[in-house]
Amino acid sequence: MYNSYFNNFFGYEKIFNFINLNIKKDILNEKLNVIKQQINKICEINISKSKNEKENVENNVVNYNKLKKYSTEYKASKGDKQAFVQLITENKLSLYRVSKGILKNEEQVEDAIQNTILKAYENIEKLKKHEYFKTWIIRILINECKIIIKKEKRVIYLEENNIKSDYEDKYKDMDLERALNVIDKDLRELIVLYYFDDTPQKEIAKILNINEVTVRTRLLRGRKKLYELLKLE
Repeated sequence: MYNSYFNNFFGYEKIFNFINLNIKKDILNEKLNVIKQQINKICEINISKSKNEKENVENNVVNYNKLKKYSTEYKASKGDKQAFVQLITENKLSLYRVSKGILKNEEQVEDAIQNTILKAYENIEKLKKHEYFKTWIIRILINECKIIIKKEKRVIYLEENNIKSDYEDKYKDMDLERALNVIDKDLRELIVLYYFDDTPQKEIAKILNINEVTVRTRLLRGRKKLYELLKLE
């Protein structure tokens, strides 16, 4: 009976050991799962941090480039004469093209540019968005051209004898200039900005204070009008 009890005890002991072993395994697995979850969370946090850090770096690069690009405008707005001269130098060709396309007379073009530069220098501190310097100064120039035209009461008539009918898409500069003088002022300004100075339609809209749809409509009308004038015999 003792042996039977002893055997039974060892039999139960094996069962208990087996059960305890399984319990330990379960506990160990649970701990491992907890550790895995913690590791995953850490990885997710690090990935999130990496993304945020990358975005921050990219944003900083963009902001730095913007500051670098527009630093000259900012300096000029703060009274830096050398910076202002640099801006005028960078935009002098555009100033000439636009004023020449509207006025045609070299003396008037010179007056318009000089008046524009003077007004721009006196009022540049009022420019809120420095990146729009070119748009801003071209707008001043166009207003100066309008003042000169109004002051001189300048009217130019187109002589049909000076226009030939054998032009297609390429025209002599003098004939094109004469044709530009005949078309409506609003159309002329658009054509000069878009075709002479390669100004984007979006920027033209800002310069003339109109919407982009109006810009496209007037450009179409202007092209048709020029074509009609340049095909006259």
